[in-house]
Amino acid sequence: MKLFHLNYLSIKVMKKLITIIIMKITMREADVVVIGAGPGGYVAAIRAAQIGKRVVLIEKDSLGGECLNYGCIPSKALIEVSKIFYRIEKVKNIGITVTDLQLDLKKTQQWKMNVVKRLNSGIKLLCEYNGVEIIYGKAEIVSEKEILVEQEDSKINIKVNNIIIATGSKPKKLEKLEVDGKLILNSKEILELQEPPDSLLIVGAGAIGLEIGTLYSKLGTQVTIIEITNSILPGIDQEITKIVYRSMEKLGMKILLQSTINEVNKSEEKIEVKFTQNKKEHKIEISKILVAVGREPNIEGFGIEKLALELDKYSHIKVNSFMKTNIENIYAIGDVTGPPWLAHKASVQGIIAAEATDNNLRNKYDGRNVPYAIFTDPEVAVIGMSEKEVLNKGIDVKIGRFPFSANGRALTSDQYEGLVKVIVEKESERIIGIHIVGNEASELISEGSLAIESNMKDITLENTIHPHPTLSEAIKEAIKDALGRSIHTINRNETL
Repeated sequence: MKLFHLNYLSIKVMKKLITIIIMKITMREADVVVIGAGPGGYVAAIRAAQIGKRVVLIEKDSLGGECLNYGCIPSKALIEVSKIFYRIEKVKNIGITVTDLQLDLKKTQQWKMNVVKRLNSGIKLLCEYNGVEIIYGKAEIVSEKEILVEQEDSKINIKVNNIIIATGSKPKKLEKLEVDGKLILNSKEILELQEPPDSLLIVGAGAIGLEIGTLYSKLGTQVTIIEITNSILPGIDQEITKIVYRSMEKLGMKILLQSTINEVNKSEEKIEVKFTQNKKEHKIEISKILVAVGREPNIEGFGIEKLALELDKYSHIKVNSFMKTNIENIYAIGDVTGPPWLAHKASVQGIIAAEATDNNLRNKYDGRNVPYAIFTDPEVAVIGMSEKEVLNKGIDVKIGRFPFSANGRALTSDQYEGLVKVIVEKESERIIGIHIVGNEASELISEGSLAIESNMKDITLENTIHPHPTLSEAIKEAIKDALGRSIHTINRNETL
């Protein structure tokens, strides 16, 4: 019996060894391998396949990456729910009374995940339809022409002509605020809560912090934001951010600028935070903390150190306008190349990189023309240069404004906080900046993107007929104000 048992075990071991050996010598070949299936990676893979390349897309988690599974889509789903919930409570002045309003956040979370799964399935279907091979596993770049994919019980070697790195970014960490998944959370975990916390401290007043803060404030959470600088939304026109700041205060949010955290003490259910503001130490007790102090590139753990790729001082991969690195057949796209951390930027870069692998260099990436959309309340959307930028560069401009409080559609929806601000270069008469704060700003900004991308002159947009009553009329009215021909506001510029 012992002999039989030993022989049986030996056979099992031999079979396993044979399997490992076979997997190690099994080779794949591809024209293009894309590492990372986020909004840049899967788009790059599909576009490369469309132009006839043999494409392998490697993903260690879920299709859609951080944006679809843990960021953009989940957050906007919950933001929409909070927006509806809050607005229902505030519609008494337009004649609607609702009693016994309740929110089942657990059910909301289930709905949110169904949205994510639906989009996830859609990406898989599109990849399969276009002939993209998806491999789930951890990628390691062995050399410029070879990638190893480690799966749970196997490994796959891929010989490749071109590599597109689309590994994204991850939340930055703070030494004094180590994320524990229970009391101190990152941007992924905060969107998975089954109940709104009683109180929430958000460290960082950037887009992520303000979006999530507004979301939970509308669900009844007492939200406090701590920011080390002297303003919210760094880099955004201050005329715009003042309106957002005022709106957050109306929601009951506390915003502590020029503040630094000194000490954090955790108990079973609460956290005591000591911080300094205006040289005075303060103390606050809180239920949850969100660390939202920015993001950093994912460049570790997949063999990048073997390649001698050029990095900038923040460890972003350096690329040219065709998304090429300093190594001929290697490209990088999305967050790993540096800010802005935007899904639509990554997607555009993905298409450019995919076409570049076929020596199709018709498209270049122009970082000046990337629109921003921030889903606070009111929303913020920006494209092009700000007033501060043009002043610093000495550009002679005309600036026009139009408030949503004078827009018929905004008034009929009882959401009229905000304005449109346009910047026109005097000499060329080109529109070089559009800044919007208000309801549906994220939808309105695309007209501004088209205007700036096409080098549109002010008179072209002024003469474009906009339907009435719509929010989009505010853009035309702002242009007319810049030209001194405003009809629905008092002209502040010289009439031309």
